[in-house]
Amino acid sequence: MSGYSRTYSGEGQALIVKEKCNKVIDFTSSYTWTNGDNSGTLTILNYENSVIGKKLLAGLYGGFSDKEFSSDGSLNFNTEYYFVDEIAFVVVFITGIYKNCEYSSYELDIRVPLVTNSSLRANLNLQEKAKGADEFHKLLESNAGLKKIYLKLKAKNQ
Repeated sequence: MSGYSRTYSGEGQALIVKEKCNKVIDFTSSYTWTNGDNSGTLTILNYENSVIGKKLLAGLYGGFSDKEFSSDGSLNFNTEYYFVDEIAFVVVFITGIYKNCEYSSYELDIRVPLVTNSSLRANLNLQEKAKGADEFHKLLESNAGLKKIYLKLKAKNQ
């Protein structure tokens, strides 16, 4: 393993449904991406949110698409990376089964720390594979929940 990683922190909203578990829950999250090979395609994901807890996952990034996919056997994680105004964001969509209920969530995480010289290679790799500002703003316009989180994260990190 080459050893470079990126850490994100953010928040999101989950929908949990079944006969006795219908609810919408706001949550906080953190996400660390570490390359598992020299190309940065095989990745290790240390994910945590305040609803489902910690998950250690393996994923594919950029090898077959610009998205990362992974699963812990019951939850499927789909991540999309964006690089906007020198800030890296990750959008995480999770679907699957959690505590015998259907689970679906979306979240927006922002890179922590926002600027770092020690991870120049990771930044270059992200810039090459991530989507840009236009696509990010289109996503925010199509999803009011993500836009609200974005405005909150942006104000908090300025």
